Amino acid sequence: MKPYGRREVREAVAYWRRELGFTDWTVRVVFRRMADRTTCEAMPEYKEVTFTFDLAKMHANGDKLYRQVAHEFAHLPVWDLAEFAQTEAGHRDPVKARLFEKLEESTTTALEHLILRLHPPPTDI
Repeated sequence: MKPYGRREVREAVAYWRRELGFTDWTVRVVFRRMADRTTCEAMPEYKEVTFTFDLAKMHANGDKLYRQVAHEFAHLPVWDLAEFAQTEAGHRDPVKARLFEKLEESTTTALEHLILRLHPPPTDI
């Protein structure tokens, strides 16, 4: 797999932002070491999202860049529903909270697969 850096990540984010119709959103891209390889933090009511990438972990895991960025964008359509489910489970029931987290991630992955099937990325780096 061809290595990618910050410039390529920004290009992939710009590509999916345009292709998926999030051009009216404020999109921030952050690079840092963290527990996860990538994260998405959104405030849909303000049309704002921050994607954080740990490039070292992404490379170590063999992540394909455009696929991973598509996955992060796929979180946005389910964000409000996932936040509501987490709020409802809250701290009262950590088992339900974990279940909702797994459901949100599996739904996001299903959306990612639909995106990639219907609109293959320009490259598979």
